[in-house]
Amino acid sequence: MEQIDVLYNPFSHKNQGLSDARRIEKWFDGASFSYIDLTEKGFSPAAFIESCPEDHKIVLAGGDGTLNHLVNQLAEEELSRDLWFFPAGTGNDFAKDVGKKTGCRPFLLNSFISSLPKASINGDTVRFINGVGFGLDGYACSEHERLKKLGKDSSYKLIAVKGLLFSFKPVSGTITVDGEARTYKKLWMAPVMLGTYFGGGFPITPQQHRLNEEHTLISVEVHDVGRLHAMLLFVPAMLGKGRWFKKHITYRKGHHFRAEFSVPSDLQCDGEVYNGVMNFTADYE
Repeated sequence: MEQIDVLYNPFSHKNQGLSDARRIEKWFDGASFSYIDLTEKGFSPAAFIESCPEDHKIVLAGGDGTLNHLVNQLAEEELSRDLWFFPAGTGNDFAKDVGKKTGCRPFLLNSFISSLPKASINGDTVRFINGVGFGLDGYACSEHERLKKLGKDSSYKLIAVKGLLFSFKPVSGTITVDGEARTYKKLWMAPVMLGTYFGGGFPITPQQHRLNEEHTLISVEVHDVGRLHAMLLFVPAMLGKGRWFKKHITYRKGHHFRAEFSVPSDLQCDGEVYNGVMNFTADYE
């Protein structure tokens, strides 16, 4: 009998992480399953993977947040054995980027996490799988977390639209890419992307390939427009059509990114929120 060990986060998807993970069972008739809580105190994913019997299949079940949590618990060197991924969360931009759908048959993860970029935020250095971003996306993620703590339900997309219409305020800032600095009076958004998708399925950088041999990232800088004009640019920017609006949507490719802001701002890294950020870096060697 095949033994499958499933790593999951019980708090994902409004505390439905375990029930989401159990959907994997439809793909393995007659197999035996064990479910391991990634968030259990003292649990080490690296130690578990290393000590797990060779005849067990190890599968991570979850979305982008769970995957981000795992890769930041593992050492940077390549894994010594196969690790599989079952997209089961609500945020699955990574899965979409590699041509998979939520609930699909588990697929090998190793090649996608063997080399990842790093972001330095508020003194923390983390690896990321999709992107790190300031501006409207950081605001939307932060507001979503705030509403969730209050027991209120709201989507990232709806929050972003409301922020664009009313509550989000752009700040001035400088974005430096491989030594070339550009300063803007109004920055509405400045994500730095490894993948194509963010925000729940928006193909913001369709020209990007996460496994590119050059190890480059792409920034999307939406800048120097008023609120009405920003509203008109929002859809083209989110759909990766910004090249038609070069004056106010700037794409830059590189290895080393640094963003500095005039006031403390919200930032997201694979959907994880950081508040009060004055600057961040993103690097891919």
